[in-house]
Amino acid sequence: MLPRWTPVKQGLAALLDRPSDRPISLTSSEACQGNVRELTSFGVRPSLAVTRGAGARSRYNSGQKGPGDSQQHHRWVQQVALAGHGVRRDQAGLTKSDTYETTVSVGRPVEGMIAISRLEGQQDKAPGVAIVTGANSGIGRATALELAAAGFHVYATVRQSKSADRLQELALAAGSHIDVVEMDVSSDSSVAAAVSKILSEVTTVDVLVNNAGVAGNGVVEESTVEQLEAVMNVNVYGALRCIKAVLPSMRAASRGCVVNVSSVAGRLASLAQAPYVASKWALEGLSEELAFELAPFNIRVAIIEPGVTRTPIFAKNADVPDVSGPYRAHYRRMFQLYAVAIPVAADPFEVARVIHRAVTSEDPKLRYLVGWGAEQIAGGRRRMTDEEWVALGAATDDEEYYADFERVFGIAIAPSGG
Repeated sequence: MLPRWTPVKQGLAALLDRPSDRPISLTSSEACQGNVRELTSFGVRPSLAVTRGAGARSRYNSGQKGPGDSQQHHRWVQQVALAGHGVRRDQAGLTKSDTYETTVSVGRPVEGMIAISRLEGQQDKAPGVAIVTGANSGIGRATALELAAAGFHVYATVRQSKSADRLQELALAAGSHIDVVEMDVSSDSSVAAAVSKILSEVTTVDVLVNNAGVAGNGVVEESTVEQLEAVMNVNVYGALRCIKAVLPSMRAASRGCVVNVSSVAGRLASLAQAPYVASKWALEGLSEELAFELAPFNIRVAIIEPGVTRTPIFAKNADVPDVSGPYRAHYRRMFQLYAVAIPVAADPFEVARVIHRAVTSEDPKLRYLVGWGAEQIAGGRRRMTDEEWVALGAATDDEEYYADFERVFGIAIAPSGG
């Protein structure tokens, strides 16, 4: 085990019984895996490894620019993975997190692994510029922090700057920098002004994460046109405004990634949430259309479909219309599902990590399910016929409905003792 106060580099050298300046690994993933196996052969736990860039390695050792020191490998990076060693970043002498690369490990992953990168020379060029909307809390805040820790130049948008105080505190504690920009995605002029400001400071936007969103409860009959318009204006038109604002710069650069945060409710009609469901289905259709259109321009689109995730959206969405009475069972069953799900809901950082992977993956997908219930619910609906789905809604007895729900989706939502 790495001693708590031993500097990382010297600690590894002692473990390996070799000079501390000896290069330990190369930059390619295959070489990294090979060298992690080498570390394992020395008795080091598989989750503990150090990697340095190949070109940077020559410069680090000799003070000269190495042959592999290209645009892709022009930095001096020492990457450290510490799992279960009780070492805080400041204890290890790592005070910055300017860059991030996925840690390579072998064998069974160790729970709680963290990866920290330290720049040992001039600050490295960020991997790109990212805009994250709705970054004051929840998934947006976690994504802004995740991407900033990965070295992205992050512009986090919020409606009011003061709502980003906690975001800035967490970024400071992580050794990251995030620029906060006021933007209301429901306003044409606000989006245009905010993106124009960002593009006056950078040449292009590489990543857009459309996360800003609102919920909306109500069965169709009791939902008003005004309610649907308000939800659609944020969840769909807000994303569209941001997409239209950044695409010219992405097309000019022949690269980019648009991430639209949808929901598992974009895969099936979640009970008694008609405005929200309508907006997410619309966002899914818009995203799929966009992915098809942007393929020739080397711009990818990713649809993130979280299940129940621990965010403030639930506290803001505890009311239901229930104006006529006949749909009371629908609202009761909807709230019962969330009563079961919220205590075990996914952490927003789980979703943020999936967004990071969607942005940087060399084998990207169009859709990513993540979080509580997402795989089970989407999978259950996929296996059902449309007629079976309608039949599920026909249950008049709560116990019958809960039993059918568990049979179809593999998730028990009945009240305790029920």
